[in-house]
Amino acid sequence: MFKRLLCGAVVAVFAAQAKGDDWFPADWRGEPQTIVAAWDYWGLAGSGPRLIMPGYYQANPDIFTQPRARAYIDSEVLVHNTLFGRQSVLEVGYRGIPGELAFAISNYTGYAQMFVRFQITYWPGGGAPMNFGVGVVGGDPPWFFTDYEPAVVTDAYTHPDGWRTAAYDLLIEPGDTFGGLGVVFTELPVYVDQVWIDTWAVPSPGASSLLAAAGLLTVRRRR
Repeated sequence: MFKRLLCGAVVAVFAAQAKGDDWFPADWRGEPQTIVAAWDYWGLAGSGPRLIMPGYYQANPDIFTQPRARAYIDSEVLVHNTLFGRQSVLEVGYRGIPGELAFAISNYTGYAQMFVRFQITYWPGGGAPMNFGVGVVGGDPPWFFTDYEPAVVTDAYTHPDGWRTAAYDLLIEPGDTFGGLGVVFTELPVYVDQVWIDTWAVPSPGASSLLAAAGLLTVRRRR
């Protein structure tokens, strides 16, 4: 279940939802051309492909039509009602066969690049993120990625119940439609409880150095 509430008006709107393992949100969250989406519920227990909309979503400005953000899991993924003390846990590769866990996030028109902060809460007894497949996706999944980036941990926290939340930062070129992000894991099976994704559309490749110089690419350390 979610562990923490976001602040202000977001709390008022989503107070009925469970709290989130949103330990390392990007400092630029809420800036213009930013999106945040979170997945905590993976659907009914069992296996089989499915498309999951986020349980939490916020865009600034909110100009999109559905779907704005979505997650895809294929037939080699199993959903548990409860596992290791948490509810709605995703098991990737439960038969020893790699299963796909992929995400698509809307991009703002006219922006060439997208900063991504990816947070995942997983059980350390299984695999962990190894690489991210990145690229432009659209239409119905499955989605295919031609470029891969190493999953380098920016920050991490181990919860009292044994689960681990890790954060990763990427810069991708999603085009004017959807930015795609597929997760490749070190080993199977992998047990995933939650995923949080922050994105920030960047107008040009040279803008990243300007943003870095302005100190806008830092991440707020919660603990």
